[in-house]
Amino acid sequence: MTGTVDLGALCSLIAAAPPGPWRAVGTEVYGPSPNCLWIADTGDAGAEDGGRAVAELIAAARTALPELVTELREARREVERLRAERDDLAERVATLRQIAQEAAALADRPVDTHPIPETTRED
Repeated sequence: MTGTVDLGALCSLIAAAPPGPWRAVGTEVYGPSPNCLWIADTGDAGAEDGGRAVAELIAAARTALPELVTELREARREVERLRAERDDLAERVATLRQIAQEAAALADRPVDTHPIPETTRED
């Protein structure tokens, strides 16, 4: 799979499917109790396990998918926040580099040696 997962389309599929949790019984997939809605039969005579692994995957995926979508959305928001923070820090670093260059240029100039008059503090 390449590209970005379309979470909106995935959420539409989740909403259109029978609710979770789903469970696998042998090669069959069922929706939640008490209705025990039959979802699919993944029986495959050519598969080493007869298709049980596919049934287990379908049931586990449907059950976990809503939470995974939520976690992915949160992770994407965090990535965007960190990118913005990185950009802000890059701007600050550029500013500090400019200040450092200006300070270095000033350091090459003669220093004003006129004494600074002392001030007295009046209480």
